[in-house]
Amino acid sequence: MAEPINLANALITISENGKNEYILLLEGKLFIKDYPLDPKQTFEQSLEDYFETTIPLVKNAEEKDLDRIKILLNWMSNNIEKTKTYYLKNYNNITELYTDINSN
Repeated sequence: MAEPINLANALITISENGKNEYILLLEGKLFIKDYPLDPKQTFEQSLEDYFETTIPLVKNAEEKDLDRIKILLNWMSNNIEKTKTYYLKNYNNITELYTDINSN
C-alpha cells in the first residue's frame, strides 16, 4: 500500500482462477463484496458514500476490521501478482473507477 492503512481509501481487486474478488478499504474499515457475513449492501453503499461525500454510517475500525486487514496484507504480500490496488482519490466517480478496473 502506498498510504498508511488507517488513512487509505482503496479498492483492491484479487484475480484468481478467472474470477475477481473486490475488497474496499476506507480509512481502516474493510468491506468485502458479496461477503456472506456482512450486510448485503455494505460494500456498494460504502463506495457510493465515498464518491457522493455523504457522511458514512459506519465509523472507526473495529477489531474484526483490523483482523481482516492483517490477513489481507499478509495474503497480498504472498500473492502480489494476483492483486491490484486502485486508490479512490484518483477517480471522480464509481463509473470512472469501474471503467479503469475493466480495462485492466
